[in-house]
Amino acid sequence: DTGAKSWHKEYAAFLHHDPIYLFGSKNTVLDLTVGKKWVHESITGHTKSTELYYTRLAQKLGRKWDTWVGWYREDITSSLFDIGQPDMAKELRNGIRWSPSDNDTFSVVNRYDIGKGHQYETRYAWLHKFCCWALELSYEKEQYEDDSSVKLQYYFYNL
Repeated sequence: DTGAKSWHKEYAAFLHHDPIYLFGSKNTVLDLTVGKKWVHESITGHTKSTELYYTRLAQKLGRKWDTWVGWYREDITSSLFDIGQPDMAKELRNGIRWSPSDNDTFSVVNRYDIGKGHQYETRYAWLHKFCCWALELSYEKEQYEDDSSVKLQYYFYNL
């Protein structure tokens, strides 16, 4: 805690390309996103900005399985607060997901810090969808701090 008090305003704009289907099939898809984020801190009166770049290549492995690899780029925009800040500037993610039913999904996601050249964390999750909300139980093993956590989250869908 720095003891500093500031209004933190964050704005972002994104351009997301329609999915690009590769090899004449909807089983292999490339997603591209670019954006810009502005963060204003009232304590200093300064606004910092950063460019955002996301790309993801996904492959459907069957009716119930899919996998992906993604590259993410975003700079830190605040030295006062950790909330809303990226864990790292350049990140490589890969994952695999199994959906045994329309309501259940199990996934494993690895996050790799490109700048520091090491594994950042591995996340295991189970998501169950209800009519208009979902419940997710996850376990995160953080290699960078040799720590782990269990989380239970719920999501409301605007149907």
